[in-house]
Amino acid sequence: MSDSTISSLGDQAFELFNQGNLQGAKALYEKINSLDAKNAEAQMMLGVIKADSGDIAGAEVLLRRALEISPDYADVYFYFGHIQQAKGNLPEAVHNLERALELDSAFDEARELLNKLLSDLANNLLQQGQLQKSIEYFKKLNHYQPENIPAWFMLAKIYAQLGDFSQAEQCGLEVVRLDAKIPDAFILLASVLLAQGKLEQANRYSEQALQLDANNINAIALGANIAKHMGDVEKADALLSPLLAQGVEQINIALAFAMISKDVGKQQQAISLMEKILNTDHSINAAAKSNLCFNLGMLYDNINQFDKAFYYYQQGNNLKPFKFDQAEHKRLIEKYISVYSADFMAQQPRSSIDSERPVFVVGMVRSGTSLVEQILSSHAQIYGAGELGDMYQFSKELPNLLNTNTAYPECLSQLTQQQTDKLTQRYLDHLNSLSADEKRVVDKLPGNFMHLGLIELLFPGARIIHCMRNPIDTCLSTYFQDFSTPHPYAYEQSNLGEYYNDYLKLMAHWRKVLKIPMLELNYEDLINDQQRVSEELIAFCGLQWDPACLSFYENKRIVRTASYDQVNRPLHNKSVARWKNYESHLGVLLQTIDK
Repeated sequence: MSDSTISSLGDQAFELFNQGNLQGAKALYEKINSLDAKNAEAQMMLGVIKADSGDIAGAEVLLRRALEISPDYADVYFYFGHIQQAKGNLPEAVHNLERALELDSAFDEARELLNKLLSDLANNLLQQGQLQKSIEYFKKLNHYQPENIPAWFMLAKIYAQLGDFSQAEQCGLEVVRLDAKIPDAFILLASVLLAQGKLEQANRYSEQALQLDANNINAIALGANIAKHMGDVEKADALLSPLLAQGVEQINIALAFAMISKDVGKQQQAISLMEKILNTDHSINAAAKSNLCFNLGMLYDNINQFDKAFYYYQQGNNLKPFKFDQAEHKRLIEKYISVYSADFMAQQPRSSIDSERPVFVVGMVRSGTSLVEQILSSHAQIYGAGELGDMYQFSKELPNLLNTNTAYPECLSQLTQQQTDKLTQRYLDHLNSLSADEKRVVDKLPGNFMHLGLIELLFPGARIIHCMRNPIDTCLSTYFQDFSTPHPYAYEQSNLGEYYNDYLKLMAHWRKVLKIPMLELNYEDLINDQQRVSEELIAFCGLQWDPACLSFYENKRIVRTASYDQVNRPLHNKSVARWKNYESHLGVLLQTIDK
């Protein structure tokens, strides 16, 4: 029979199929199949008819036959996508629909179904707390539907929740580019800019949100928060006071009020408001409750009601969703010690780019690293870059860079001189983009204490400043801090104590195997003898003394960390031996920690 006759039968069969006459369509497609066993369309449509009748397994057999005949048949992949959707296997459905679009970019039905499934998958994963996996599908959705504002908005929110504020900013900018009249988009963008210390930009977006909706409570609260960070307590108070006078009981207003309550002498009012919300508003989620508890702990600490303060700090920590594997972390520390042996450090090539620009300030969080950076950055020839994630990122990238399945740090033995130099230059280029002129640039990511071996390999001419503080004060301050990024070890006393012990063990190892210059600075020494210790800091950096370092609190640079308020005030000793106020609550920590 001629091709034209088979084509005519195919048209008739498809017409019957569209009319819902599945039996008639099936008879014609079977006839075509008997006349031409290599007719991919007939095999496919017989499969579709089987699927419509509920025979999914039979449908899949016929669709596979169609692909054997015509491997690049977009329609078959489309129907496979439908079948996988019916089976509840959405990732496989997405895979098939992507293949259909790859073969036929104008396949609108496939694109429409793909976008729906990507949205469903991304949101389902988000609800399950699988944030990284949900990012994968939101990004796919934006690839196929670039103007999908809700997808860009959700990506920005997820990245912000994960602490990846740079990516959150890019996604937020895409939202406002697509639609400049969404107040929540400007609020989100302002909040991620605030988290990065970009206060002027954050303030601008916050004001744009208020221009769009002058009564938007979240925009008002964020505006007050930004004003506080910019040192303008009067503006923050002016934004909040009308709402407080109206009796507004909203969590973001309460939290912003808590931030300025000490400055305006209204701590008890802020406490009452937050406690009322905590006890009566059952709609707030665990993260919001935790935030309220940490702020209540802070205010009760400020007014010396230490038992109540500890109660709320403990509740805030208990509400954190993060888990810490002590045993796994100890294995990681042992791995670092084993890999970065004395023999390895003696044999591994150093970078040939011998720059003295980098100064790494490391230590436990809450050990005085922000204060040290603030003192250093007050010097005319030192730039404070804040907490740079480059070393951590290098450690994650190295296996791919070296094209190996061996994880970091074991893969380091494969690092060549040329690759070492490339990483060094990449970091120095980053510093140059932040500061073109200053002789020294401070990277004060405390957790870089994990990567001092890598730092020595990449920057043999750099300097390390190791900040130390009373162990119990350090751990207590960590326990009391509501970090913007996850610190899983910080939320339970036993985990915190063991993490501190592991930190001590690793630092003891670095002292044995490293040759890079390292100054060990004691926080209490700095408090007791500010000028002497500050002069030692500057001399260690190889620079002449600058008296501005003593009035570091007048430095107008933006501090992005949790210590921003403390480093904008003159030195005081209120945080020295602070743990004694809470000694009766610290039994587990005191038993765990190697003091």
